[in-house]
Amino acid sequence: YGTSKEGDAVHRYVEVVKKLGHDVVIYNCGIMVRPNSPWLGASPDRVVYDASEDPPFGLIEVKCPYGERLTPSEQVVEDPDFFIEVVDKKPYLKFTSGFYCQVMGQMYCAGLNWTHFVVYAAGWIIVAPCGVL
Repeated sequence: YGTSKEGDAVHRYVEVVKKLGHDVVIYNCGIMVRPNSPWLGASPDRVVYDASEDPPFGLIEVKCPYGERLTPSEQVVEDPDFFIEVVDKKPYLKFTSGFYCQVMGQMYCAGLNWTHFVVYAAGWIIVAPCGVL
């Protein structure tokens, strides 16, 4: 389910961030190997260029959870076992989530400092920024 919906999620992500004034360009990517550690590699879902960000290049990681596809996003984020939490009306990927480790590893391998973690269902999308401090 998640793989088949990934393209829809990326398309919706572009629509949402453009409405917020970010003129993004999305690039497909394959495996990214850390140059100084060639035994480390990761395959993020996309690379994104956003001139309004500093630095302008980042990653997109998409999750389309099958179990939550029919549940309203407001209800999904209230579940303490869900990997996104909302703090001060802003979504964040929980540090305790395995996806957090995945995203940090992807940024390390790619040599990039930020990721937009996208959670998508047909009726909603959540974009949680993740970055290196």
